[in-house]
Amino acid sequence: MGKMWFVAGLAVGYVLGARAGRETYDQIARTAKQIWENPTVQEAAGVVQAQTGRLVDTARDKVGLTADKIETTADKANRKLANAQSRLAS
Repeated sequence: MGKMWFVAGLAVGYVLGARAGRETYDQIARTAKQIWENPTVQEAAGVVQAQTGRLVDTARDKVGLTADKIETTADKANRKLANAQSRLAS
């Protein structure tokens, strides 16, 4: 996710720089760097990163539980099918 924002920032910077000239581009780049290096922005970025990590872990856990439930349900269905087949064979 961070790489996507970085690339998007580069693209926007390139377009703005190409249209406004090198001096304006340098000014935009300096301002963007100052904003990014601001402790409040860095703290917010850390919080977002931590929350994203927790969400990913939660999603992985839920997907794992779902996979376990599917496997359990499939096993039950197979047992029922085997029982029905054995009754029909008798």
